[in-house]
Amino acid sequence: MHRVYAALCAGMVLLASGGCVLLGRTVLGGVPHGYDAGAYYFQGQTMATGRLVAPGTPFPEMFWMGNVVVEEGKRFGKYPPGWPAWLAVFMAAGVPWLANPVLAGACLAFIMASAWRLFGPREAVAAGALGLLSPFYMFMGADYLSHMACATGLALMLWASLRVVASAGGRASAAWGLCAAAGLGAAALTRPFSALLGCVGVVVVAVAGSGHHQRIRWIPAVAAGCPLLFLTVAAFLAYNAATTGDPLLFGHRYYAKDFSFLGEQGEHRSSVWENLAANAPRALAGLHRQIWGIPLSDLAPAVAALALIRRREVAALAAAVVFFAVAHSFYYFFDSYYGPRLLFETMPFLLILSGAGLVALWRESRTRGHSLLIRHGVPVVCALLLAMAVTTYFPERVGYYSTNYCGQGADLLRVVREKRLSDAIVFLRVRDGFHYNNVALLNNPDLSRSRPLFAHYVAGKLDAARAVYPRREAWILEASFRGIVGPDGYPDRFVLERAEWIRLP
Repeated sequence: MHRVYAALCAGMVLLASGGCVLLGRTVLGGVPHGYDAGAYYFQGQTMATGRLVAPGTPFPEMFWMGNVVVEEGKRFGKYPPGWPAWLAVFMAAGVPWLANPVLAGACLAFIMASAWRLFGPREAVAAGALGLLSPFYMFMGADYLSHMACATGLALMLWASLRVVASAGGRASAAWGLCAAAGLGAAALTRPFSALLGCVGVVVVAVAGSGHHQRIRWIPAVAAGCPLLFLTVAAFLAYNAATTGDPLLFGHRYYAKDFSFLGEQGEHRSSVWENLAANAPRALAGLHRQIWGIPLSDLAPAVAALALIRRREVAALAAAVVFFAVAHSFYYFFDSYYGPRLLFETMPFLLILSGAGLVALWRESRTRGHSLLIRHGVPVVCALLLAMAVTTYFPERVGYYSTNYCGQGADLLRVVREKRLSDAIVFLRVRDGFHYNNVALLNNPDLSRSRPLFAHYVAGKLDAARAVYPRREAWILEASFRGIVGPDGYPDRFVLERAEWIRLP
């Protein structure tokens, strides 16, 4: 019977990767959405050429991109190097759209393997199925954001830590400790703060799943993993030195000199407690309504696990989710981007916990139900609630994200590609600067090699720019978009209403 469950898990890994490819290539148009994803894409492009820093430009304002440092001497993304380095491998192979879907499958595999070790094969299958049914999980694996990479590292760390607990000690513990350190290192090179919070959760779950006599096995595991973590820190500092010029100066601070937990670029809250008061309710609302869209609450399966399973591991998983959500709420920023994206790294814990809760509900109804109504009614109700979520919330999210989500989409790219320009410079004139990210991804990191070259329209600078990039046709592309206000109170979807080409003499 275990072979059947193993086959189901393997099939769900393939479905996760394939589903993310399908969503990314069709619904999202195969392009990054939002400033963050655009900056990661640019970093991946730069690394794929063998560089950490792209050549600068004498016209920074004409090639400005959100979250990218654009100076006369250099251009680089403000983010850590982990996810862009992984993305660069797939860019070099010509398949950048495959980078995150591969991680989505790997992350789900580690989640199911951890669920199997903690609870059993049924819980593993349930956790995997919940991942596939979550638009939050699937769309995060379809776009170019870094959260899936960080979550995959933490999921690997969790699985390897559980293997440390179950090992015989000695070399086996050391080997699994090395795997756990690799997962944590990958997460730290991608999203350091999230990796730290997730690491605490992993340690809590692993300790809860081990007895006093087993904890001595952590000694060789920690001893084997520490050198790798020191190398991770060294790599991070070396990357800082290559980009910002100072090993201790991170890209976030270089990009926004006043960056802190309270805010950046002149907008700061008065204290971290104000951050908590503002963000904690939004975090709870996101976990409550934006994971699956279950009519009652998306936290219902997790609550069922807490109510029905009397094991330390269940409390530890719940504590990992709560700790991450509360601790991250002290940070100034929070948004709803495919869901509560800054909490995405809780998904390994939440999927395992929710899968265990669904199986516990089924098992409880089968063993303690005194009537056919209870024995069969509870599983049927659970199935109906999930079916309602899949048939209503998932399609609604697909429609939502297909409308040039966060200012990026395939519409403007289609206009550009239909023009079939080659040796030209195109000045994009739009009201909102972030629409430039639509076409900036077509530029080569070395702007002089871009054919065509896309730039912002900046009045009074066109002739000077044409002189720097001579012997090219020059065009202005005027475009206008109609914004659609989203749940955060500002436009997050855009409909292309007009695109007009103007040839410059």
